[in-house]
Amino acid sequence: MNKEKFLEELRAELANYEVDDIDEVIAYFDEMIEDRKDNGMDEATIIEHLDSPKEIALVLKGKEYKEDKVDEQLYDDEDHIVYRTKGTDIIYIKVNVMANDVEVIKGEDDDIYFIYDQKEEGRFNITNKGDELKIIYNGPDFSIFEKHEFGDLKLILPKGYLGEMKIETVSGDIDIKDTENSYLKLESVSGDITIRDCEINILKAQATSGHIEIEDTKGQEIKVEAVSGRIELKDIAYDFIKATNVSGAINVDALGDEDDYAIYFDRLFESYKLRSELKDSCRLKLEAVTGHIDYHFHN
Repeated sequence: MNKEKFLEELRAELANYEVDDIDEVIAYFDEMIEDRKDNGMDEATIIEHLDSPKEIALVLKGKEYKEDKVDEQLYDDEDHIVYRTKGTDIIYIKVNVMANDVEVIKGEDDDIYFIYDQKEEGRFNITNKGDELKIIYNGPDFSIFEKHEFGDLKLILPKGYLGEMKIETVSGDIDIKDTENSYLKLESVSGDITIRDCEINILKAQATSGHIEIEDTKGQEIKVEAVSGRIELKDIAYDFIKATNVSGAINVDALGDEDDYAIYFDRLFESYKLRSELKDSCRLKLEAVTGHIDYHFHN
């Protein structure tokens, strides 16, 4: 959603709930969005981090916003806030944060838990729309030139959870352990991405300067991209493996035999090498500009 659409919907909700000083509220949010754009944030990302127009209108009217909220807040103390919702109802999870470290693990029951290590600098907007759970950073403006203290996040998934999940962060690390997903997409700028002991059918991981390490993980398709960070794939079993880097190293240790794979090895400053004809079974494609590439197989 762009700014014009957001402000249009906001104006409609403000009028619907008969909020006073509508023009002043619109001007406030218009200026806020422009200020964050001047600080380098993308307009769509800014809008996504804001409360919905309906929630803003209800808050300004002094009413409690309950629709599409997470099912239960278990407790709130000086250190943590814990939320819980039924995992059997959720098929898509989206986490969008700034500098928070995110840990994802497998739980012991059918519920999804979101644990936030409370810090003064940050807070989150959590919405549950039937089959979709969103956890969006909604705290103060973030600048790489200022010192901020952000809390850690932990997401606990149900046993055998096979839904889709997307996690985005700017400088926080992402750590995924012992989980199952049909589709998982991870994006980080400077934070590291680590995945261990998982079964993920389709896995995509992107980092700019952060490192990507994936170990003891299996599925159908894996695509990993980095710019300067290191890519380490160890003890992985996938039908299609693609790793792309610019200046960082690529190290791949895949389960199986080399003869099981059609291997593509490509560097900008080396001749293109095709190790074998394309096969119906497995493919391994490695691409780099100046970074080192190494791969081997074992059973």
